[in-house]
Amino acid sequence: MAETDPTRPRGAKDVNRGRRWALIVLAVVLLLFMALNSQKVEVNLIFGSAEMPLIFALLIAACLGALVGWVVPKVRRPER
Repeated sequence: MAETDPTRPRGAKDVNRGRRWALIVLAVVLLLFMALNSQKVEVNLIFGSAEMPLIFALLIAACLGALVGWVVPKVRRPER
């Protein structure tokens, strides 16, 4: 019989299992989303336009949004 770690919380194993299932579900949803949005679209950029799969256009928009969400609080808050 394996010894239990006294420093580990009682429900930690259940939480890890839940996180693993959530990650699997999110990966499946992402793969499905990519498969359903694979058609080519024309994207107007600042200095021209490009044709690319819709999923890449959405991914670029999401990354730019995450970057803005990360930078804005750092710019607005003065250094201490």
